[in-house]
Amino acid sequence: MKHHLRRCVDQHGNACDQSRHDLRRLADEPFAPHQWPESFRVIDVEQLQVIPAPTGCSYLALSYVWDHSDKGCFPQAKIATFPDLCKPQGLPTLGLPQTVADALFVCRQLGERYL
Repeated sequence: MKHHLRRCVDQHGNACDQSRHDLRRLADEPFAPHQWPESFRVIDVEQLQVIPAPTGCSYLALSYVWDHSDKGCFPQAKIATFPDLCKPQGLPTLGLPQTVADALFVCRQLGERYL
């Protein structure tokens, strides 16, 4: 995966519309539909915390639907618990759905910091 990701980035270079793939936004550029809102958050896989996405950061995305049949599996991020998820090591490593834990692992293995 790492080889293919690097090859894609190296070979496509500026051929791809970079503004659709990262969070870079010029202050004087009007907001466009493909740009993320300022409140866009990512998981810092090194610090295991939810943070505001750094401008221009590279990140991996996981398309995931929570399994509602096992509500005790992972504490839902509610207004009351969300600040805890934003602290370093605030994202619980135990009790995460296996898909999310695997995504964090793959993100680290690919050398990406943000999910």
